Amino acid sequence: MKYHNRTKASRTVRRVWLATIAVAAVGGAGIVAGHGNATPQLRAERGPYAPKGGKVKAKLDHGVLTVRGTKASDKIALRMQAGEPGILQIDVGDDGSADFSIERSNVAKIVVSARAGNDAVRIDESDGVFTDTIPTTIDGGSGSDTIAGGKGIETLLGGGGNDSIDGNGGNDLALLGAGNDTFVWDPGDGSDTVEGQTGADTMVFNGAGASEHVDLSANGNHLKFFRDAGNITMDTNGVERVDFNALGGADVVTVNDLSGTDVASLNVDLAGALGGAAGDGQPDRVVVNGTNGEDSINVNGDTGGVKVSGLAPTVKILHSEAANDRLEINTLDGRDSVDSGGLAAGAIQLFVDGIVVP
Repeated sequence: MKYHNRTKASRTVRRVWLATIAVAAVGGAGIVAGHGNATPQLRAERGPYAPKGGKVKAKLDHGVLTVRGTKASDKIALRMQAGEPGILQIDVGDDGSADFSIERSNVAKIVVSARAGNDAVRIDESDGVFTDTIPTTIDGGSGSDTIAGGKGIETLLGGGGNDSIDGNGGNDLALLGAGNDTFVWDPGDGSDTVEGQTGADTMVFNGAGASEHVDLSANGNHLKFFRDAGNITMDTNGVERVDFNALGGADVVTVNDLSGTDVASLNVDLAGALGGAAGDGQPDRVVVNGTNGEDSINVNGDTGGVKVSGLAPTVKILHSEAANDRLEINTLDGRDSVDSGGLAAGAIQLFVDGIVVP
């Protein structure tokens, strides 16, 4: 009788396992068919991938595909099967081989919970786009995670730790969580909403090798970052630092009063290439607008960098060329002062209220 009960319990567990479509990935292949399929298939083969702290699991329940990471540092990639757009694959270890395959038509929503560890989770669109039709959420959990979205509209959660999030295409929502996090924007990405939450957070906005106009202004306590090329508007809150890499082209960067936001510093890099050490040879303009109050503005620096302080935010300009680039300060109303005594000759052309300062 006791043996019969154990057998019955074992069978019951097996039926639930198939109903929830859950399996641990250890390096082999799992083929998952969703609810309503008369012949669900499920296979997990033992392989070399077995992280400490458990195994990555995938579960399909009523159209919701859930991928659950471990307490270790996981690498997880989601992609379409090459040559088979009807199959969605999960690659545990991001080594190019699928550990789970799911019929795309059965998936209405994707939720990835990476949990603890310094995880790397990405949407791989080398074989096709899928997050444009399947709402997707990626939660890095605790640890310093790296998250990369796709071309769809995704929700990206950093969680604890010093995370790096790149939304890629689509108008994404990024909640950076605790820690000193970084959100990255590249040409071709969408208009994203970024909530820095706690910690000292940074938005890195990479321009293109063409002429661009960008404008930073306050929208209540949010930063509105506008780029004319692509008609991009970033809505950020709780982000303390912005790095704008202008790259090539005759660019114009306009900085308005951001005292109502969390942005304390803005770095404008006029180098011709990412990580470059020289300007782009184009006439770039950095326009800094004061307030209608009494501003005391200080400009100092040399060819190693020019800093504008006394306003919110502090603006630092890197890799400027005196022959091409201009710093324009507009004091606006109020009894203002601009001290440029600490600005070395040959650093940048300085204009105050339209008048050149020798």
